[in-house]
Amino acid sequence: MGEFDKVDETTNGEFCRLVQVTRLENKEETTAITATATECAAIAKRLRILSVDKLSADVTLKRLRGGKVVRAAGRLDAEVTQACVVTLAPVVQKVQSAFTVSFAEGAETEALEVVVDLEEDQDAPESIDPDGFVDLGEILVQQLALALDDYPRAAGAEFAQREWGETSEPEEEDEVVSPFAALKALKGKDD
Repeated sequence: MGEFDKVDETTNGEFCRLVQVTRLENKEETTAITATATECAAIAKRLRILSVDKLSADVTLKRLRGGKVVRAAGRLDAEVTQACVVTLAPVVQKVQSAFTVSFAEGAETEALEVVVDLEEDQDAPESIDPDGFVDLGEILVQQLALALDDYPRAAGAEFAQREWGETSEPEEEDEVVSPFAALKALKGKDD
């Protein structure tokens, strides 16, 4: 395939790579996708991470089920920087993740019988837009979001652990005022 059928950065998000899947024949077609530096910055902003330094994938498209479903399968390769959940220091990570997403034309999506295969975790097909396009860029952004580390930690970063009910001790200079001190003072006046 090589070139994309349509790229419209103004209306289709931060990383748009549209492919018209309705023109696919019954053979596999593979295309390479790479985000530009501007697109990487927009993706990082959307995912609320410090940066996306690289995002690319080779995606293979193939018709299935008598041509009614199109499968996009690939492996994304990314380099991202997230904030450490303990120290907020930058944590650089390489992300590699295989993915498979299926698409069907709008009305056919609901009519297709969903077969559950326990060996292959796959959702019901997504809809192809009315013009027959699928946005492979959006698929990669979604797959990257799923593959990110939920709790990135810098090397050596540890949470301070406390035992249940343990409190920090006040400094000797600070006077500890009990919430019941006022009641004790009132009780002393009545005696």
